[in-house]
Amino acid sequence: MPPPTVLLMSTLMLFLNSCAGREGGSEGHLFEQMAIFSLIAFSVFAVGYISLAGRKERNDEFKSREDLIRTAPILPFTSTELTGYPVYVWDSRASFHKLVFDPDGSLLESRGTTENGIDPAVASEGTWVLTSGGKVRITRTGTGAVGIYARISAGPSPAALVHADSGQLEAWYIGRYGLADIQASIFGYSASMESAAKFTSTLVSGRTVYRSTYPGISVNDSGDVKFDPEAVCGMISFNSDGTLRKSIDSKIGPAPDYSPSIAGVWNVDEKSGILMMTVYGYTVKATILFQFIDLNTLLVNTTNGIERWELQT
Repeated sequence: MPPPTVLLMSTLMLFLNSCAGREGGSEGHLFEQMAIFSLIAFSVFAVGYISLAGRKERNDEFKSREDLIRTAPILPFTSTELTGYPVYVWDSRASFHKLVFDPDGSLLESRGTTENGIDPAVASEGTWVLTSGGKVRITRTGTGAVGIYARISAGPSPAALVHADSGQLEAWYIGRYGLADIQASIFGYSASMESAAKFTSTLVSGRTVYRSTYPGISVNDSGDVKFDPEAVCGMISFNSDGTLRKSIDSKIGPAPDYSPSIAGVWNVDEKSGILMMTVYGYTVKATILFQFIDLNTLLVNTTNGIERWELQT
C-alpha cells in the first residue's frame, strides 16, 4: 500500500493530466487548471478520505482524514507573495481577519470582521519568519504562542489551503484580489470591489469559457474548512452566430468532461450588461460581479449561483 503522500500526489497528477487531455488546445489547459486546481486539491482530501474509510479496519496505515492532511506535500510560501499584499483568513461561516506580513519580520493582524466592504484595521501582533521548508512561523508577542503554517494546496483559485501545526485547516486568500475574493466567498459579492464591468457581445463572442462553482469550499462556525460536494465545473463556447455549445456539469473529483455536447443560444442585453444563455428552453442570466483584468478572469453571478469564469483567448 503506498504511503499517503504518494497517494495524494498520484491522485492530483491524475486529475491534472485528465484536464490537460481535453479538447481546446494548449492555450486552454492553463485556464482549465486555474479554474479547478484549488477545488481539485480539496477533492483529493475528500475522495481520499471517503475511499479509505471503507478499508480502515483492514489497514491501519491510513487512520483518518487528519493523517492524510498531515502528510500532504508542502507547497512552500515565498516572502514575495506574503509581503506583496495582505493575507485574508476565513475564520468562520461569516467572519474573516487580515494578516500583514511586513518585510522587516513584524506581523500585523486585525480582529475578525463580519461586515462586507470593510478592510479591517491591523495592529502589531508579533513577528514572522519563513522556515527553510517554506512554512510560516508566527510568534505572537502578547502570549508568546508560536504557530507554524504550511500551505498544502495552490491558490489563489480562490484560496490556498493552509495546515496549522495545531491541526486546524485554514483558507487563506493571497494576492491582489484577496479582500474581494474572501468577501465574495462569504457574502456572495464584494462591496469593496464593485465592478462597472458588464457583459458585451464583444467580450464573449467567439470565445470559450471554463467555469467552476465559486468558491467550492465553505467554513463552518468552528473554523473547519469543508469541500463543497456539489461543486461542478464545465465549459461553454460562445459562437459568433449566437449559438453556444457547452459541456455537462462535471462534479469536482472525477476527470471533468469538457466535451461540447449540449447546444443552445446566447445573447447580451448591451444596455444592462446581462448575458442570457438558453438551453433546452431554460434561460440562465449572468452578470459580472467583478473582473480580474490581468488574469482574464470573471466572477459571475448567475441564476444558478456564483461561478468563476476563465476566458480563453
